[in-house]
Amino acid sequence: MSRLHRLSGNDSFFLLSETPDQPMHYVTLLALGPEERPGSKPAQLSLDELSDFLRDRLHLVPALRWRIKPVPMGLGHPVAFDDPDFDLTHHIAQASVADPGGRAELDALVARVAEWPLDRSRPLWRLALVSGLAGGSQVLLLQVHHALMDGAAALNVASVLFSESTPAPPAEPAAKPGKAPGSLRLVVGAIGNGTRKNFRFPGLLWRSVRGGLRVRARQKAGAIRIPLPGKDTPACVINCPPGRGRCFARGYLPLADVKAVKDAAGATVNDVALALCAGALRDYLEARGQLPQRPLIAAIPVGIDTTDHSRGWGNRWSGLATTLATDVADPWERLGRITAVTRESKHQLGLMGVTLLEQWVDFFPPFLAASAVAKERRDAADPNHVRFNLALSNLRRPGEPLVISVPAGRWQIGDVFFTAVPANRQGLSIVCMDQGDQLTFGVFSTADAMDDPTEFVAGLHRALAELVKAMGALAGAGDRSL
Repeated sequence: MSRLHRLSGNDSFFLLSETPDQPMHYVTLLALGPEERPGSKPAQLSLDELSDFLRDRLHLVPALRWRIKPVPMGLGHPVAFDDPDFDLTHHIAQASVADPGGRAELDALVARVAEWPLDRSRPLWRLALVSGLAGGSQVLLLQVHHALMDGAAALNVASVLFSESTPAPPAEPAAKPGKAPGSLRLVVGAIGNGTRKNFRFPGLLWRSVRGGLRVRARQKAGAIRIPLPGKDTPACVINCPPGRGRCFARGYLPLADVKAVKDAAGATVNDVALALCAGALRDYLEARGQLPQRPLIAAIPVGIDTTDHSRGWGNRWSGLATTLATDVADPWERLGRITAVTRESKHQLGLMGVTLLEQWVDFFPPFLAASAVAKERRDAADPNHVRFNLALSNLRRPGEPLVISVPAGRWQIGDVFFTAVPANRQGLSIVCMDQGDQLTFGVFSTADAMDDPTEFVAGLHRALAELVKAMGALAGAGDRSL
């Protein structure tokens, strides 16, 4: 009999929210760099070599063999179980970029892959080995459904799969997975799980009331006002219904400059990243005469288990709202506004309880949560009802090297870029990542919201240059304060 792993409410949300025009998976780009061999062309990793490498390590990441099955009538969150028909060949493929194989062609391929839905009758991931790039290099494109794991878990998985250490063999020979669970087992398990949750409801309700009172007291004491999603969010051209077209672009910024601005402003790297995005968006929208008078509002996922590097599946995050202060012309003043509001939003989230949203989402079974998702879709049809203008996630790359080592050669994984999932009218999602010496940005949009994100990426460079210049001017005046 297959062991069942019940998805959380956060996991289940991504399954409920998926539509043909709004696939709820992300794509991770991993650049491969072969060891240099003097006098020879760069070696090419073959699909067979990649398959053998992964086959030897899959036992280290059980979630990659899990298939997800819903509970009848939505009585409980779906379950994951070892797929008795798992076949690695269904999950890896060869791909090639169009000529001339440059950056634009690769980014276009990432965007197209993000449009391809994952087959729910199999484990929800797919990996493509991409060749045809200029100079003979290769990349991997890893497509993972958000219901299976979030970005933090995906990075944990990458650090295990692509570790330099030799994988330990399974503790015991793997038993053949049992057949998929039947409806009766799923229903009985869901009822039992729901009953146990009901016993925890009074405590959840009390923590919610207590947290709400703390936040209300903080607000009455004159705390900085946090924008209210949906109420304070302005209508904007980047917020449009999801379509099938997607666009992707990458940006690289020197982390030393970002940290210098951070230190001078008394901010965080995430605050500076928000200010950079705000500056780039302000330029982008002003050039089109589409800059709203009210400041844009950003959704910021907040990881709950950022110190747990062993989690290999699931979603553990909450979220907060903050301003992008796009109504402020001065870049240094804009950074100060963003820093103050974001700091206060984090403080109020702490008062409320960082795990509270996760617990409430988990409490409601899919047959009830589906009505909330349907309402959100109806609201998204109204251009004046936008919860957030965009989302920005901040991830940290694993510190240890990521490598693929096979008998024919060794490839080190260099840059790593994530796409994020644009949902409803949120047509722009950005993932920034600390990669040691640089802060990288993966900019993902629906084509109707932003058809050329490379223009936005260029704006990130200008925004950083403006902040560095403002920092220098303040230092020269002997005033480094905000």
